[in-house]
Amino acid sequence: MESFLEKQIQLLEEGKIYEFAQNIGNRAKRHLAKKEYTECQNLAMNGILHLLKKKINDSIPELQELLVQASVTPLSFPLIEEIISLLPEDAGIVLMKKIVKNSNDPNIYELLAKSMEDQENIPKAFLYWIGANNFKNLLRTLQILIDRGYPGEQDLFICRTILMLLTFKNSGVATHLVSEFKYLESPLLNFSKFLIQAVESNERTLFNILREKYSKWLARDPKLTKYLIQVEKVYFSGEKTNTLLSLLG
Repeated sequence: MESFLEKQIQLLEEGKIYEFAQNIGNRAKRHLAKKEYTECQNLAMNGILHLLKKKINDSIPELQELLVQASVTPLSFPLIEEIISLLPEDAGIVLMKKIVKNSNDPNIYELLAKSMEDQENIPKAFLYWIGANNFKNLLRTLQILIDRGYPGEQDLFICRTILMLLTFKNSGVATHLVSEFKYLESPLLNFSKFLIQAVESNERTLFNILREKYSKWLARDPKLTKYLIQVEKVYFSGEKTNTLLSLLG
């Protein structure tokens, strides 16, 4: 692949932009058809990167679409990070959102979270930190939201967060989060703690008992029931872990 890329880069240096884009795109499509996702990704990202560096935008959308389709496996983070840094901010965010719909890649969620914080959009940043496997920043932005909310709704913020973490099958982080707020007394936090135990031990009967027993408190926020349905699907119905974007729908 390296020799192929070198030849295409030479074409680009010679001003043969169309030929460069066509050759990269066609080979990437062949790899995609064979489900050779990493090869397709690398070609698409290198093509996008070299076009961006030349400030040539016409052929980029097709290569971006190939990249999105191939993003079912982890991307080369240094390459995608450089691409995002060269794209206009809005275009970079759109591309990252498309990628995480396929990949659930924590690195992409982290880039999205940072972009939202740059825009001072803490609620959106918090949601993306959930998918980023970055507990420190998740806790930091959660605390900001709690401080902005009503004093009596701390447990709602925490329970929502735990349920969303569980849609990623991230019970370890959910347990860590519960321990951070162990000084609080709340039926919803008790529910959250027992729920983690139920999914970790694959106890569907306990899961159903908890849902019934705590239905009165879950009714405080319709989103809790929505998230709980997703948790049930992920842990007990054999469905794939949800992307955050599909969960928020």
